[in-house]
Amino acid sequence: MDFGEVVGRYSKPEYSENQKAKPNKLKKLQYAEKLLEWIIKKLKNEIYFINSKISSNYVQIISIKQYSNFLNIL
Repeated sequence: MDFGEVVGRYSKPEYSENQKAKPNKLKKLQYAEKLLEWIIKKLKNEIYFINSKISSNYVQIISIKQYSNFLNIL
């Protein structure tokens, strides 16, 4: 989930294409983003967001390729 303004067709079975999020969906995503930020501050583990557009001082943003390389190391 990228918390952006587009609801993917995979999130809603009735959509055949991606859709612009409705105002109430955007509000829910904003609350979810704030909640995640609060939780992340409480954790001691490293947190990674993959291909995210969210900017945060508390998480590392990595590409899908970096994530794939990370998995291959394990």
